[in-house]
Amino acid sequence: MNQKIFIIFGAVILLVGGSAFYGGIKYDQGKNRADRQFRTQQFGGSNGGPRGARTGNGFAGGEVISKDDKSITIKLQDGGSKIVFVSDSTAVMKSTQGSFGDVAVGGQVMATGSQNPDGSISAQSIQIRSAPPSHEATEGAATSPSVGQSANVKEFTITGNNYSFSPANFAVKKGDKVRVVFKNVEGFHDFKIDEFNVATKKISAGAEDAVEFTADKLGSFEFYCSIGNHRAMGMKGVLTVE
Repeated sequence: MNQKIFIIFGAVILLVGGSAFYGGIKYDQGKNRADRQFRTQQFGGSNGGPRGARTGNGFAGGEVISKDDKSITIKLQDGGSKIVFVSDSTAVMKSTQGSFGDVAVGGQVMATGSQNPDGSISAQSIQIRSAPPSHEATEGAATSPSVGQSANVKEFTITGNNYSFSPANFAVKKGDKVRVVFKNVEGFHDFKIDEFNVATKKISAGAEDAVEFTADKLGSFEFYCSIGNHRAMGMKGVLTVE
């Protein structure tokens, strides 16, 4: 009799425990489904990413080709362009902390933020970059002579007085590159050669100006002062190209 009671009691315990275990599993499964559904509704996908992230992170770098109070347009390396919107919270950075006023058309920038459905970017930050010097600029800086002069140029200094040039004659070879530095000693004069289309500025006493040209014609050419009747008064000379 006691043995039967013990067997029945044990069966009841197993039945109750199994039901509780099964119910716990079903509860956990239901809870997990609810959690997944909640995350999907909140974030727009099972990967847990925010719904706004579907458009991806925005990034654009290149030359600023236009700017207004609320946006800039950047020329991209592939030849396209990208509109970047700014707000009061957009951080503008350079070697020191900057502001949107430091962003200039023609400057180089890198913008990051969230990409909008139309392809534009709402910027979180804009980095102002210094444009690297071009190969030509670097090469020129290394090889150019002193300021105001060009390489392989024959230079002549001519002074102007009332009413003459000194020297009044000079000669070069055809094909020479010529530089004339005109120094005015007194009065108000200039230096001009019509055939080579060169003329200095009209300058006062104590000033100077320079012109450069290629002597690509043979012959004798008159240089003169073009102010008033100075040429008729004898303020002229001769350039000879041999």
